[in-house]
Amino acid sequence: SITAGSINVRGGVLSLGHSTFTPAPVTGAPAASDPLATLPVPAAGAARGSVVCAGNSSLPLQPGVYDKIIAPGHCSLTFQPGQFVLKGGGLSVTGNASVTGAEVLLYNAGRNFPAAGGPMGKIVIVGSGSVEVSPAASGTYAGVSIFQARDNTQPISLIGHATLDGGGGGTIYAPRAQLTIIGRS
Repeated sequence: SITAGSINVRGGVLSLGHSTFTPAPVTGAPAASDPLATLPVPAAGAARGSVVCAGNSSLPLQPGVYDKIIAPGHCSLTFQPGQFVLKGGGLSVTGNASVTGAEVLLYNAGRNFPAAGGPMGKIVIVGSGSVEVSPAASGTYAGVSIFQARDNTQPISLIGHATLDGGGGGTIYAPRAQLTIIGRS
């Protein structure tokens, strides 16, 4: 389900299964200027490597640059306040795994970060997986929960009963990505 004050789509809309839109989308909308075009790319932080959570683990994660983050099964990851950069490997949350955090910016970049380009990772939430991160209230990234690199065209996918929540009206900014919602996500 997508509910908003209005839904304007430049391209088309494909609705399968039990998907709903409130109100009905208006297609053929003119291209809008990018309201976040001047938002800077986050600075590089501490290199943290990859995180592959196992089983019923519960892990706190510190801000920094991660090659990838994978949370399957019943894994629970808690992001501490700050900026989290995904460097080319993306974020995968599957099964009943959860990712939570307050005062968080999740930046999905390419392998060449802090430069543009390189292989790009996806954000994929499958099954009953959930990602619930709320944005900072002040500063450069105030109100932005997820920022996908402007050159990253990989989709953001919610499949099954997955949940993606930018927390309290947080913006999910992915200017070149397709949003794919399948099932009751």
